[in-house]
Order: sequence, then C-alpha cells, then structure tokens
Amino acid sequence: MAEGFSALPPLNGLRVFEVVARHLNFRLAAQELGVTQAAVAQQVRGLEANLGIKLFERLPGALALRVPASVTAAISAAPSP
Repeated sequence: MAEGFSALPPLNGLRVFEVVARHLNFRLAAQELGVTQAAVAQQVRGLEANLGIKLFERLPGALALRVPASVTAAISAAPSP
C-alpha cells in the first residue's frame, strides 16, 4: 500500500457520514444503510476520531452539522445512491 493512503479516512465512515448528513438522523441513516443505529454512531465516532474533529453537534432530539458551509454544499449536491 502506498504511504499516502494511510492518511485517508476510512471510506465506510465517509459513506455513513454522507447519509447521516443528508438525514441529520442516525436512525434514518441506519435504515437506509441497513445497519443498526449503534453501528452508525460507532462509524461516526470513528471518523471523528480519525479526523480529529467533531462532525455533528448532538442536540436533544436532533443533530446539526459542524462542518464548513463549503463541505455541506458539496454533500447536498452529491447524487443519492
């Protein structure tokens, strides 16, 4: 494996992040991905740890993105699978 690839975040974590960012809901993301809500939360926590930043603000009964507007715009423009 090339050295540069070790710095990339896990692709599964990125996929889960994209679905959660669209739904802003772990339960709905889990349904779309066909996994449990706990699995989604674990992937998001792992991605946050890998990147060293919090991606979501966890609010009572809601999630909010904590990423720059340019990133959220790119996520919104991405085609759905």
